[in-house]
Amino acid sequence: AIAGSVKLNGADLDGANHTLFAESTPADNGLIRPAGDVTVENVTVAAEGQTTADGKTLRAFYINNGGTYVLNNVTTTGTGYAINVNTNAAVTLNVTNSTLEGWTSYGTSTTATFTGVTFKSGVYNTYRPYGTTVCENCEFTDMIIDLGSQGATNTITFKNCTFNGQPLAAANLTNAEGKNVTI
Repeated sequence: AIAGSVKLNGADLDGANHTLFAESTPADNGLIRPAGDVTVENVTVAAEGQTTADGKTLRAFYINNGGTYVLNNVTTTGTGYAINVNTNAAVTLNVTNSTLEGWTSYGTSTTATFTGVTFKSGVYNTYRPYGTTVCENCEFTDMIIDLGSQGATNTITFKNCTFNGQPLAAANLTNAEGKNVTI
């Protein structure tokens, strides 16, 4: 358990397959706050039942700085947001072999690649990519895939993805009309 959040300023984190659980709520609601070029792997980030003083749920990964972020073999559970990128700076996000429970979103300045990732409903059930994105061999379970905020020049590609156990189809996407989507 940690008190508050883990701030990673250019430092990598290998959780050695342990679970990270917050003892107290960080001021910005982010449990892991990477900055710069950071790799986080082999860790579960948990916040079952925890909320902030104003009733908001916690963010497993809260990114508010530009950089390249690699998440490998991570699991989020009990957090409202699995990944929340909140910056206009350029962000490269690469997530592999992971399970993300809850809301995942990032801005139009983010380029994201998800490979072998399971997105599943949690406190929130939305996946909202704004930036250029490739999802390959990903599984979406009881999620809303909302493309309504997708940037006009950004693309999103789904390769070999499933939705509730069936091949992902256009009917599984919300607000996809007029977006640069390939399935």
